Amino acid sequence: MSSTVKAPPITVQQYLGFQSPPGFRDELINGEIVVSPERKPLHHDVAENVFGLLNAAVGRAFKVGMRINMSMETLNSAPSPDVWIVDREKWRAARAANTYPENAPILAVEVVSPSNRKRRVQEKIDLYLAAGGAGVWVVYPKRGEVRVHLAGQPERTYGLKGGAITLPSPLEGSVVVSEIFRLD
Repeated sequence: MSSTVKAPPITVQQYLGFQSPPGFRDELINGEIVVSPERKPLHHDVAENVFGLLNAAVGRAFKVGMRINMSMETLNSAPSPDVWIVDREKWRAARAANTYPENAPILAVEVVSPSNRKRRVQEKIDLYLAAGGAGVWVVYPKRGEVRVHLAGQPERTYGLKGGAITLPSPLEGSVVVSEIFRLD
C-alpha cells in the first residue's frame, strides 16, 4: 500500500527564490509551483497578436505586457498571464519598487496550449477575478475561440465569426476576434 503526501502550500515570498529549469516557465498557483514548457510558435503568435491588438486599443493610460508574474500574496499565488493590462500608475509603482505588480491585472489573457489542464486554467480564472481583475480571456488557438470571463457575469464564447470583444471597464474599446487568430 502506498500513500501520497502533498507538500504544504508555499508563500509568494518563498516562491520568489525558485527558478525553473531552462526551457520551462513557472508560476505559483494557490501555493503550488506550476512548471510548464515554454510556448510553441502558434501559442506565441496568437499571444503576440493579442498583445498588439490590446496595446492599440487601450492607449497610454494603461500598460499592456506579456508574461510577468502578478503578486497575490493573500492568495499564495503569483500567476503569469500570457498577456495582461494594468493601470500605468500601478506599473510605475512596481517598476520603482522592483517588484511584481500586486493583485490581478485589469484584464488577464491566457492562451491555452496542449499542456494546460482544464482545472489549472479554471484556477487561474478564479484567482484573477478573486484578486480584483475585471476580466479574463481564455484563448484557444486551435479552435479559433475566445472565452470571456467578467466579474459577476456568465462566461461568453466568441468564435472566428464572433465580431468583436468589448474590453471590460475601466478599459475602453474592443478587439476583433478574427484578428487574434490572423497568422502570416
